[in-house]
Amino acid sequence: MSKILVTGAAGFIGTYVTERLLAQGYDVIALTNSKNLDVQSDRLTVIEADICDEDLAKKVFGATGQCQTVVHLAADIRVPGDGRTIEVNCLGTYYVTELANELGADKLIYLSSVPVIGKPIDVPITEDHPAHPETLYHITKGDCEPGRCAWDEKAYAAYSLSYWKRDATECLSASYA
Repeated sequence: MSKILVTGAAGFIGTYVTERLLAQGYDVIALTNSKNLDVQSDRLTVIEADICDEDLAKKVFGATGQCQTVVHLAADIRVPGDGRTIEVNCLGTYYVTELANELGADKLIYLSSVPVIGKPIDVPITEDHPAHPETLYHITKGDCEPGRCAWDEKAYAAYSLSYWKRDATECLSASYA
């Protein structure tokens, strides 16, 4: 099985993604700035680091070597948000794309949430749905998607995923960037 790096692994979604990947037999590198990751496995490597650290790639590569896939879940979700929200969601995402390149990743998967477009007008939501984000978090998550940024000209495939809940049913949409 391949090695997968998960940023934000101790977060709400990150914990579930990490557990699921381990259950499917993957080796997982959990990148988190928190000591709250409550997952155990002999195939799990935990690295405590801030995605806004410009030396992130050196630190992670030194500890893990190459990695086939990076799943980027780390974000600052504070509302209304502040300079740290911009730093984490934009600059941090930039450093994660650099990290994916340094690790030789074939895929970068970026997770966001449907509120980046604002209140949905039509369901299901399509890629051409108009965007009217309502918070700084939503603006930064939408504007800093790796597939939308000029600095995303790397050798890996970038995927943007959005998730939402409707009538207690989990929904997932994906786009290839």
